[in-house]
Amino acid sequence: MTKQTLTALLLFVTFFMHAQKGVVTSGGNGSGSGGSSSYTVGLVNFKSNTANNSNSTEGVQHAYQITEIENAQKVVKSDLSFTVFPNPTEDLVTIKIDNYVKGIMSYQLFSTSGQLIFSKNASESLTTISMGNLAQGTYFIKVSCDENPIKTFKIIKN
Repeated sequence: MTKQTLTALLLFVTFFMHAQKGVVTSGGNGSGSGGSSSYTVGLVNFKSNTANNSNSTEGVQHAYQITEIENAQKVVKSDLSFTVFPNPTEDLVTIKIDNYVKGIMSYQLFSTSGQLIFSKNASESLTTISMGNLAQGTYFIKVSCDENPIKTFKIIKN
Protein backbone atom coordinates (compact mmCIF):
# COMPACT_ATOMS: atom_id res chain seq x y z
CA MET A 1 0.00 0.00 0.00
CA THR A 2 2.88 2.41 0.64
CA LYS A 3 4.25 1.78 -2.86
CA GLN A 4 0.92 2.73 -4.36
CA THR A 5 0.65 5.84 -2.17
CA LEU A 6 4.18 6.90 -3.07
CA THR A 7 3.53 6.36 -6.80
CA ALA A 8 0.27 8.33 -6.61
CA LEU A 9 2.00 11.13 -4.71
CA LEU A 10 4.83 11.31 -7.27
CA LEU A 11 2.35 11.42 -10.16
CA PHE A 12 0.34 14.13 -8.38
CA VAL A 13 3.45 16.24 -7.66
CA THR A 14 4.87 15.94 -11.19
CA PHE A 15 1.49 16.92 -12.67
CA PHE A 16 1.41 20.20 -10.73
CA MET A 17 5.12 21.07 -10.83
CA HIS A 18 5.99 23.94 -13.14
CA ALA A 19 9.51 24.74 -14.19
CA GLN A 20 10.65 27.51 -16.48
CA LYS A 21 9.41 26.57 -19.89
CA GLY A 22 8.68 28.20 -23.20
CA VAL A 23 8.80 27.77 -26.94
CA VAL A 24 12.28 28.82 -27.98
CA THR A 25 13.27 29.00 -31.64
CA SER A 26 17.01 29.33 -31.06
CA GLY A 27 19.58 30.12 -28.40
CA GLY A 28 23.10 29.63 -27.24
CA ASN A 29 25.94 30.80 -25.04
CA GLY A 30 28.39 33.62 -25.58
CA SER A 31 31.60 34.33 -23.74
CA GLY A 32 34.53 36.67 -23.92
CA SER A 33 37.12 38.39 -21.79
CA GLY A 34 34.41 40.35 -19.93
CA GLY A 35 32.34 37.31 -18.93
CA SER A 36 29.70 35.05 -20.40
CA SER A 37 25.97 35.02 -21.00
CA SER A 38 23.30 32.84 -22.47
CA TYR A 39 20.53 33.89 -24.83
CA THR A 40 17.29 32.64 -26.32
CA VAL A 41 15.24 33.68 -29.30
CA GLY A 42 11.50 33.22 -29.21
CA LEU A 43 10.45 34.54 -25.80
CA VAL A 44 9.55 38.20 -25.38
CA ASN A 45 9.64 38.79 -21.62
CA PHE A 46 11.97 41.61 -20.66
CA LYS A 47 12.24 44.74 -18.52
CA SER A 48 13.92 48.01 -19.54
CA ASN A 49 15.68 50.32 -17.10
CA THR A 50 16.62 53.91 -17.98
CA ALA A 51 18.67 56.31 -15.86
CA ASN A 52 21.36 58.97 -16.32
CA ASN A 53 21.38 58.95 -20.15
CA SER A 54 21.82 55.18 -20.29
CA ASN A 55 19.53 52.21 -20.58
CA SER A 56 19.71 48.49 -20.06
CA THR A 57 17.35 45.67 -20.82
CA GLU A 58 17.22 42.54 -18.76
CA GLY A 59 15.22 39.43 -19.45
CA VAL A 60 15.16 36.29 -21.47
CA GLN A 61 15.31 37.94 -24.88
CA HIS A 62 16.83 41.16 -26.09
CA ALA A 63 15.10 42.69 -29.08
CA TYR A 64 18.31 44.08 -30.58
CA GLN A 65 21.89 43.28 -31.29
CA ILE A 66 25.10 44.91 -32.42
CA THR A 67 26.21 43.05 -35.49
CA GLU A 68 29.61 43.33 -37.07
CA ILE A 69 28.82 42.92 -40.75
CA GLU A 70 32.22 43.30 -42.35
CA ASN A 71 35.82 42.92 -41.24
CA ALA A 72 38.26 43.90 -44.01
CA GLN A 73 41.63 42.17 -43.83
CA LYS A 74 43.68 44.51 -46.05
CA VAL A 75 43.96 47.49 -43.73
CA VAL A 76 47.14 49.40 -43.00
CA LYS A 77 46.20 49.85 -39.33
CA SER A 78 45.65 46.33 -38.00
CA ASP A 79 45.62 47.54 -34.37
CA LEU A 80 42.37 49.52 -34.75
CA SER A 81 39.40 48.50 -32.63
CA PHE A 82 35.84 49.84 -32.88
CA THR A 83 32.80 49.89 -30.62
CA VAL A 84 29.39 51.37 -31.48
CA PHE A 85 26.91 52.10 -28.66
CA PRO A 86 24.11 52.31 -27.50
CA ASN A 87 22.14 49.97 -29.65
CA PRO A 88 19.19 50.36 -30.01
CA THR A 89 19.16 54.13 -29.89
CA GLU A 90 16.58 56.87 -29.94
CA ASP A 91 18.94 59.74 -30.80
CA LEU A 92 22.72 59.53 -30.36
CA VAL A 93 25.14 56.74 -31.33
CA THR A 94 28.80 56.85 -30.34
CA ILE A 95 31.66 55.29 -32.30
CA LYS A 96 34.64 54.53 -30.07
CA ILE A 97 37.88 54.08 -32.01
CA ASP A 98 40.84 52.61 -30.12
CA ASN A 99 44.21 53.74 -31.56
CA TYR A 100 42.50 56.58 -33.42
CA VAL A 101 44.51 58.15 -36.27
CA LYS A 102 43.57 61.79 -36.93
CA GLY A 103 42.66 62.75 -40.48
CA ILE A 104 42.23 59.30 -42.03
CA MET A 105 39.26 57.88 -40.09
CA SER A 106 35.75 58.29 -41.55
CA TYR A 107 32.26 56.81 -41.30
CA GLN A 108 29.19 56.52 -43.48
CA LEU A 109 25.56 55.97 -42.48
CA PHE A 110 23.40 53.87 -44.84
CA SER A 111 19.74 52.85 -44.88
CA THR A 112 18.79 49.19 -45.35
CA SER A 113 18.16 49.90 -49.04
CA GLY A 114 21.81 50.96 -49.41
CA GLN A 115 21.09 54.69 -49.67
CA LEU A 116 23.94 56.83 -48.30
CA ILE A 117 22.44 59.14 -45.66
CA PHE A 118 25.68 60.96 -44.82
CA SER A 119 29.43 60.57 -44.74
CA LYS A 120 31.80 62.35 -42.34
CA ASN A 121 35.33 62.23 -41.00
CA ALA A 122 35.74 60.89 -37.47
CA SER A 123 36.98 63.96 -35.60
CA GLU A 124 38.28 62.14 -32.51
CA SER A 125 38.41 58.74 -30.81
CA LEU A 126 34.84 59.18 -29.50
CA THR A 127 32.59 60.39 -32.32
CA THR A 128 28.88 60.98 -31.71
CA ILE A 129 26.30 60.62 -34.49
CA SER A 130 22.86 62.21 -34.16
CA MET A 131 20.09 59.94 -35.47
CA GLY A 132 17.19 61.78 -33.83
CA ASN A 133 15.90 63.15 -37.14
CA LEU A 134 15.83 59.71 -38.80
CA ALA A 135 12.82 57.41 -38.99
CA GLN A 136 12.66 54.27 -36.85
CA GLY A 137 14.33 51.31 -38.49
CA THR A 138 17.63 49.61 -39.19
CA TYR A 139 20.73 51.48 -40.37
CA PHE A 140 24.33 50.55 -41.15
CA ILE A 141 27.43 52.46 -40.07
CA LYS A 142 30.53 51.71 -42.16
CA VAL A 143 33.83 52.77 -40.57
CA SER A 144 36.85 53.33 -42.84
CA CYS A 145 40.55 54.03 -42.39
CA ASP A 146 42.28 55.89 -45.23
CA GLU A 147 39.25 55.10 -47.46
CA ASN A 148 39.55 51.35 -46.78
CA PRO A 149 36.35 49.97 -45.19
CA ILE A 150 37.15 48.26 -41.89
CA LYS A 151 33.86 47.38 -40.18
CA THR A 152 30.16 47.82 -40.73
CA PHE A 153 27.74 47.85 -37.79
CA LYS A 154 23.98 47.31 -37.82
CA ILE A 155 22.14 49.91 -35.70
CA ILE A 156 18.49 49.80 -34.59
CA LYS A 157 16.80 53.23 -34.34
CA ASN A 158 13.73 53.32 -32.05
